[in-house]
This record gives sequence, C-alpha cells and structure tokens, in this order.
Amino acid sequence: MKTYPAFFQFVNMAQQPWLTHAYTSRHGGVSKAPYHSFNLGDHVGDEPEAVAKNRLRLAEYLNIVPEHVCYANQVHSDTIYMVRENHNHLILPDADALVTDRPGRAIVILTADCVPILIADTKQHVVAAVHAGWKGTVQSILFKTLNLMQSVYQSHPEDMIAGIGPCISASVYKVGNDVIEKAEQAFPQAERFYTRISASKFHFDLLKANLYWLHAFGLKKTQIELSGYCSFSQADYWYSARREGRTGRMGTAIVLR
Repeated sequence: MKTYPAFFQFVNMAQQPWLTHAYTSRHGGVSKAPYHSFNLGDHVGDEPEAVAKNRLRLAEYLNIVPEHVCYANQVHSDTIYMVRENHNHLILPDADALVTDRPGRAIVILTADCVPILIADTKQHVVAAVHAGWKGTVQSILFKTLNLMQSVYQSHPEDMIAGIGPCISASVYKVGNDVIEKAEQAFPQAERFYTRISASKFHFDLLKANLYWLHAFGLKKTQIELSGYCSFSQADYWYSARREGRTGRMGTAIVLR
C-alpha cells in the first residue's frame, strides 16, 4: 500500500534556520470522507473535533503552541492583516494575506485550487502567507503584500525568497468572460495568461499571473520556488474544490523562530 507524506517544504526556505514552514497534503490526518484525511478547513462541513486534531498536528510539526497559530477568514479579497504579538487566535481576520515579524507566531492560509504563496525576507526576518484565487490575483493581493512588506518593514526584493504551493493548473482551470474582463483590467498584455477554448470559456493561468506580480516587484526566478503540483490533476495528494466540490483544505504555513 502506497504511503503519502503529510508535510512538504520548499528547499529555499528549509535552508533558512530562522524560520519553519510547511505545506500540507490531504494525508496524515483524522478527517473522514469526503474530507479524507488532513483537512484544516473549519468552514467546509467537516467535524470540528477532526479539524481541531488536524490543526494540532500542524502546530506540533511547526513546533508551536496552537494558540500561536493564526488563520484567517479568507474572503477572496485584497485585504492584508498584520499579525502582532498580542493577536487573539480565536479572532479570524477577514483577509487573504497574513504578514508578521513576530517570532513564535505562525501564519497559515488554506487552499484547494487557489494559489498559496509564502514570502520570507531573509534580512529583515519578516514573513507572509498569501491566498490568491482569481479574485485576489486580479486585485493584485500578492503585489500589495510585497509593497506592504517594503513600506512597513523596509523589505527589499533582492532579500526575499518565495515559495508557491500546489494550485490548479491552466490546462484544467476553466473560467468565463467575467474573469477575463477583470484580468484585462489588471494586467498589461493579459492575453499571455489565458487561452480561449470556446466563445465564452477560457483556460486561465493563475500560477503564471502570480509569478507576474513577483517579477513585477523585483524578484528573480532564482528567488522563487514552485512546488510543481496541480491540485486538480493529482487527486491522490491534494484537495481540489473544482474537482470534488465538497472537500477539505490544505494548509500553507510559516513561522519565525
């Protein structure tokens, strides 16, 4: 019987002794079908006790007490929340990006097709976790997060590294004219991010669009690591809301030591 790992890491971030991070698979938890098994989302209909046990396992992997793990109420926005030392973990900010410079405070975003991005400033020791669905992507939430890190914490592009976790690939991500219209407004030469497949349907490249924001801010290819996984196509490993409908959520987390 094949076994699957519960936790994955980016090589570039694993080499930084001042932080711990992970992105999770759908394996290694206690949730029952259709959330089998390492579901971290408490908003998808799973048993609360199962989600709590799964979240405890993530906290243990990060070597941090559960009360110091910050999740968000993700609303597909461009809202960024800065996690301070006195943050109450029971309060879920309405945000799709979390930023912190406080050691011992983990920040986590949840996905099941959207693009999960971790950012770390290797000089100022500031980290961010960004959830970029198509709405957040065309609202430039990633670029705005990078700008906030620069303006508040004096982060510079040359000092940053980024990791992008499993997300839906362009070849299976179908969208309508509404998405393309927003993309046309958000990006110069937006046609490089989509392919028309019918009169009203397109394949949209969420990953490539978010790479655009990283490069626009000044990060080079050598500073960015991709997981290489498609959440939709690789059902053995990942949750996919597009594929399954009712399903769980993976976590992408980072914490300063």
